[in-house]
Amino acid sequence: MGEAYRRAAHLRRALGSLSHALRLKPEDAASLASRGATYAQLGEFQSAAADVDQAIRLDPINAQTQNNRAYITLNLGQPQQAINLLN
Repeated sequence: MGEAYRRAAHLRRALGSLSHALRLKPEDAASLASRGATYAQLGEFQSAAADVDQAIRLDPINAQTQNNRAYITLNLGQPQQAINLLN
């Protein structure tokens, strides 16, 4: 449900739904990645980085999550590190 809210731009609802899902299943990489993307859409890049980093630890081959991490890193003012993440 959280991902559906996020795609419909109901970002605060998405955060609530995804946070609830993560309380039930804290090691769910997909929910962590989605909540991280939601935080990024809200401009909350530190929170986004924390969630996306955890999602990557759980699912290191997810290309979309890796790409999102580079976007977040760029928005944290680290362009060279963002480029490195894409290589």
